Amino acid sequence: MVTEHLESNNLLYLHQSGFRSGHSTQSLLLHCTNKWYQALDQKQCRCFFLDVPKGFDSVNHSLLLFKPHCLGLDASSVTWFQSYLSDHSQVTCVSNSISSLGSITSGVPRGSVLGPTLFSLFINNLLSVLPPDCTILFTDDTTSFLVSNNYKLLRTSLQSCLNLANNWMTNNGLKLIADKTKCMLIRCPRARVNPPAPNLPHWL
Repeated sequence: MVTEHLESNNLLYLHQSGFRSGHSTQSLLLHCTNKWYQALDQKQCRCFFLDVPKGFDSVNHSLLLFKPHCLGLDASSVTWFQSYLSDHSQVTCVSNSISSLGSITSGVPRGSVLGPTLFSLFINNLLSVLPPDCTILFTDDTTSFLVSNNYKLLRTSLQSCLNLANNWMTNNGLKLIADKTKCMLIRCPRARVNPPAPNLPHWL
């Protein structure tokens, strides 16, 4: 019922390809390459790829339960989510030693039916800070790109997007790994554009 509501009302970002019927890595790649080919007409395309380690395990339950309200889900649905996530605990066992019982206050269950949907709800409004027409999501992996024939403008805009994405992640309890965040330039060798710089914009 929840998934049907989200899909029928187009509440999930169109280009979130993870764990959705009719979406796959293939549809993601087709969309990306089509956009990049369009950008090669006397322009250059700068892409960045964001890596969120342990994204499913880092979802803060309090923040997660706030987000369904923004998508029009009623209070009973939010209460159902809360019931699903609450009263879980875990212990750690090393050799013959067992830790004390600890409550789980973050993360969505992997391998469950509802877990991927909850994560999609959680990360859905990342598109409020990234260009929605030029951003692709696949669960916790994000690809975004900008197009321009002005290299300086492209670099400045890309840095701004990286900063906004980093701030969004911080505010939502997630963490980007700077060393694993990659940048790629796509351009036609014959196009008359400014030469690319080899390094990734600085990370703030």
